[in-house]
Amino acid sequence: MPELHDIKGLVEIPDDSIYYFYGLLSLLIIVLIIASVIIYKYLQRDKTLNLQEHYKAQLNALDLDTPKESAYLLTHYAELLEKSPEQEDIFQKLMLLLEAYKYKKEVPHFDEDTQTEIQNFLDAMNV
Repeated sequence: MPELHDIKGLVEIPDDSIYYFYGLLSLLIIVLIIASVIIYKYLQRDKTLNLQEHYKAQLNALDLDTPKESAYLLTHYAELLEKSPEQEDIFQKLMLLLEAYKYKKEVPHFDEDTQTEIQNFLDAMNV
């Protein structure tokens, strides 16, 4: 059988498409992670705003006829609210006045000063 001289051997062709695929896949994963973080933070921000509104609603529905329970609830929800430095000062003054209505078995009704401070705090917090 005669030899064929016109058929050449196999030649390796450089193919970089796998690197392009891996690069595109990595970019897609990074974009998905960033989008997930942004969406998560957005949803958490709305949840925080809803919680602040819930706390304000709880303070607005506070029954001042039961001073011991009101003092505890006021302390609890007021600590959870976000406050400016001015509101923080009013809050600290109110907490000092409310100490007389907590940790005791029997407590008197709120006096005028305490009721005024409670109202000032609620007004400052826009409740």
